[in-house]
Amino acid sequence: MISLSDVLFLKLISCFYKPTKGEVLIDGTNLNEIDLNSYYEDLTYISQDSVIFDGSLRENIVFDKKIDDKKIIDVLKLVSLEKFYNNLKDGLDTNLGEKGVLVSGGERQRIALARLFFDESKIIILDEATSQMDNITEKEVMKNITKLADKTIIIIAHRLDSIKDSDVINVMLDGKIIASGKYDELKKTNKYFKNLTTKKN
Repeated sequence: MISLSDVLFLKLISCFYKPTKGEVLIDGTNLNEIDLNSYYEDLTYISQDSVIFDGSLRENIVFDKKIDDKKIIDVLKLVSLEKFYNNLKDGLDTNLGEKGVLVSGGERQRIALARLFFDESKIIILDEATSQMDNITEKEVMKNITKLADKTIIIIAHRLDSIKDSDVINVMLDGKIIASGKYDELKKTNKYFKNLTTKKN
């Protein structure tokens, strides 16, 4: 998992921008040489403004896939939605209303993250995807999200608690990577990163 803190990377990785020099490589292949339709099938993007559809909780997590109820409920526990689920009169069949009007911002984000456990994409981009959660909930949810197997997870975050367990953190300043490494290492060796960790998230 790679953690990033600059939206420019999102634009490059999503092919919204093309690099003016250098290359963007995906598994060693220049992104310009990859069929974009095929690439987008392997890419999932979740923003801080999580999309909730006018449908049931089940439909919002697995869409039209036939998934056993127990598996869905187990995932709800992994994204700290067990209490939310237990309070629903119709359980997984509860309609969430148009644009998710019946759920809070933090619940919307966790529902969107629950989809990842049933998603076949190989690359996941989380763009401030936990911004409306409290710190404790965010920590628990991200601990489970980062355990997803066989996926590259790219996290764009300003609340640094969400990237503590990242394999690599790229620290950006004025559009440039000024340091790379693990959280504890960077805190010791990079003054700018250390200052970020002491600020209120």
